[in-house]
Amino acid sequence: MDAAQINFRRDVRVQLTQTFLAIELEMNTTDIYQQAIKRTFSQLYSVPPSTVDVAWSNEGDTIVVKCAGKTFIHLILSDANDDAPQFLSINEDPVVVTLTDEERQQLDRAI
Repeated sequence: MDAAQINFRRDVRVQLTQTFLAIELEMNTTDIYQQAIKRTFSQLYSVPPSTVDVAWSNEGDTIVVKCAGKTFIHLILSDANDDAPQFLSINEDPVVVTLTDEERQQLDRAI
């Protein structure tokens, strides 16, 4: 194997590593918000977090939460500092999800 092949393989490994790290960080950010959403709704409606369904739309512009027979929607803003999303539902008061200090620290590490 010559030097060009070695360099090519090294470059491919570096690119793959960076791609996997970016995906992992993105997933961690989503996981942190999902954890906060489940925590907030489970406390508000006195249900286990495992019963709170959180889903992002395919376009990534909406978060839908189903909890205690109710459906809530949050339209994701382009504002990256939107760390207290408000979820709306017909006939229900809005639910604001606030990150805990620990979740904020996890988010800072993930970003």
